[in-house]
Amino acid sequence: MPMWMRIAGKLKVNRFVPLRPYKFLQSIQNKRLGVTTLAEIELVNQYRKNTPQVYLDWAINEILNWKNDWQPAYLFHIHGDKDKIFPVNKLSPSHVIKNAGHFMIMNKAIAVNKCLALILNT
Repeated sequence: MPMWMRIAGKLKVNRFVPLRPYKFLQSIQNKRLGVTTLAEIELVNQYRKNTPQVYLDWAINEILNWKNDWQPAYLFHIHGDKDKIFPVNKLSPSHVIKNAGHFMIMNKAIAVNKCLALILNT
């Protein structure tokens, strides 16, 4: 987890600062997610509009307070090399997708599916 997330979790920033999908932050959030096309922007905007705030508050809290000290013996981790939320240089993924950001499940689905097929065939 990036240092800023660990610090935010320890300081419980999400309990004091309302983390809402502010319109003025959307272009920054989109860049960090790896969203580039108009269709992707529309999809993310629909998510922002339709996701209950209770769920977002819960999810942000869970991410900022993530505790995990074990790893399964056989772990497959697919990660994008351009992920700005969780930078790949801080991780040891088993599979790296080139030019893929945090939104790779949507905009790099073919490459993700190839990785999944490779994993399932081994």
